[in-house]
Amino acid sequence: MPSGKERIRKLKSRNSSGSRNPMFGVPKTEAMIEATKKANSKPVEIDGEIYRSSTEYGKLFGIGVTTVLYRLNSPNYPNYKRTG
Repeated sequence: MPSGKERIRKLKSRNSSGSRNPMFGVPKTEAMIEATKKANSKPVEIDGEIYRSSTEYGKLFGIGVTTVLYRLNSPNYPNYKRTG
């Protein structure tokens, strides 16, 4: 039997998914998309240069975002740092 916290988490998830979600079916505007991107973007410093996000760096140099994130979290790449 799940714990009380786990049961509550599942109920909250079920109660706010699909058509029960207040944003369900609402078209996303460019402003909404940009605001989300900005909120989720954190600056990174790689080889002494600062980039707005790991995604920006990856696109500039043809490196997958997953690879960039791995390097940011790995002690093997000391030149990859989070600045934000």
